[in-house]
Amino acid sequence: MGLTFINPLGLAAGFDDSGKLLGALALCGFGSIEIGTLRTPAMLSAALTHISCHPRHARIGINLAATDTGDTDETAERWRTLMGLAWDTADYLVANLSGPRGAPVQVDSLITKVAMVGATCRSLARARGSRTPLAVKFALEQVPTAALGILRDCGVDAMIGVSTDHLVITRAVRALAPLQLISVGGVRDGKDIATRLTAGAALVQIHSVFCRRGPFFPRRMLVDLAERMMPLGGG
Repeated sequence: MGLTFINPLGLAAGFDDSGKLLGALALCGFGSIEIGTLRTPAMLSAALTHISCHPRHARIGINLAATDTGDTDETAERWRTLMGLAWDTADYLVANLSGPRGAPVQVDSLITKVAMVGATCRSLARARGSRTPLAVKFALEQVPTAALGILRDCGVDAMIGVSTDHLVITRAVRALAPLQLISVGGVRDGKDIATRLTAGAALVQIHSVFCRRGPFFPRRMLVDLAERMMPLGGG
């Protein structure tokens, strides 16, 4: 996305919906922290006040989801409003298109939405005269390989793919290249992080394991990752 991260481990959206915990989370060792998911301008404005109060120890992503009204122009305007509010505060934006857990994905609808948010982001960049990268989040298992190739060309900066299946993640990395994949879902330890990075993921996010294992666990995962990846770097 044109950004440098201090390490490849990130906290996925859903743990801190408002940005109130950002100061404490930044001390846990994450290279990136996603705030959200934020669905209304009021929710986003409140979160921005918290985010702006803290020094940047990690990259901050702001995870957004605009209500789909069925009217394409109206939905695009809602995305534009949310993105515009977060534009100058976020290191990167996330358009969360993953939908409710277990809900089926209509591939044609997903492609249309990704193209829409990509075009909205580019329009904002032209209007603002600045760039804020945009990633799109969705479930990998429900998207065929051919569709991943189409999504790659929709004008976004990265994909956040939800999957616990190593083969699905590997397939997605190849289909999306050179667009970068951020992998999330089912990560338990440094071995899982190393496996996904070796498969080609640019970054890896955690959520549930952090909830279970607590604030010191991310640094333990990073130490484990460094020990596992050291031979790949030649010592």
